[in-house]
Amino acid sequence: MKKKRKAGKSGQDSVWQKPEPAVTVDGAAVTLVPNADGTLKLVTPGKTWKRVRVRLGRPLFRPDEFATVLIDGEGGKAWAGRGHGGHGHMRFGTHEVALIMNLPGLSPEARKVLEEHRLNHDLTCAILKVNSLQHQFGAAFWDVDTDKGPRQFVIRGTTEHVRWLTDDRMLITDVQGNRFEIPSLNGLDRRSQNQIALIL
Repeated sequence: MKKKRKAGKSGQDSVWQKPEPAVTVDGAAVTLVPNADGTLKLVTPGKTWKRVRVRLGRPLFRPDEFATVLIDGEGGKAWAGRGHGGHGHMRFGTHEVALIMNLPGLSPEARKVLEEHRLNHDLTCAILKVNSLQHQFGAAFWDVDTDKGPRQFVIRGTTEHVRWLTDDRMLITDVQGNRFEIPSLNGLDRRSQNQIALIL
């Protein structure tokens, strides 16, 4: 696989490496420390990550048994726009670095930190309108209006990222673990329905 290069501040090329495969860690051996910016510091016997986000399940799958640890890659395709939490850049390079298995084995301190992190970040927006839905690099780029304002997000495929709650109600989880609900697909305008139909 060829490495991609980008000019650095010094004028010399810097190398973008392919992300390393996710590692598996035992919850009983994990230490979680909250950071001021809302991320977590994850300490394991083999490695420490200074700024990560943690999402239960992968996503929506066995949420009580393991958690996915995500980090924003410095490479990849940056997609400017409003993320789930507000203004900013959402990086296509976001990737999974670890899986925390055996969540029941977490220490009381780590469990409290993880629960507070989950409550702060696993919020759900209701999608009211789909402004655009574009496909690129095997991903779907959404631009929507929600009950919390305009949002832009990315999903890759539908198997793990789209879940039907009823025949008319849908829950979407993006690559960063943010959740978006469509309370009624039939209740959306026709253009929004047609765009969603392209990925289902």
